[in-house]
Amino acid sequence: MFCSSCGTDLPEGTAFCTGCGRKQAAVAPAPSPAAAPNPNYAPEQPPVYGQPYAPQPQYVSVERAPSNGCATAGMVLGIVGLPFFWLFAIPSIIGLILSIVGLARSGRHSSRPGLGLAIAGLVMSGIAILLFVLMYASCAGYSSPYWYL
Repeated sequence: MFCSSCGTDLPEGTAFCTGCGRKQAAVAPAPSPAAAPNPNYAPEQPPVYGQPYAPQPQYVSVERAPSNGCATAGMVLGIVGLPFFWLFAIPSIIGLILSIVGLARSGRHSSRPGLGLAIAGLVMSGIAILLFVLMYASCAGYSSPYWYL
């Protein structure tokens, strides 16, 4: 059985068309294969899904602020050298040098990247070196293995 309005193939005895929703008249006989096609029959269109496409976000490249690696390394070595000043002074000396280089590099840029890091590294490395020198200078007079006697 076919719908008389849209031509949709329907099961026998259906009261309403599943394609267009129109009420079906009495059961119509199935057309013979030699019969001419229904002039009201329109081929089924592919379904349209959802809403139109949403606009895609536009990606903008963000320029990173210049960084100062020497200032960062100087501060890290200053932090490492400060608690271990009594053991060795090499990280503090390298941190002092890198902090000075970082301070010089930050003065060249208008935004002064790493200025605070360089100053913090300079202060911490300087304190660690000063403590190292004071500790070993105070122990220099006690070179005898029997200094406590």
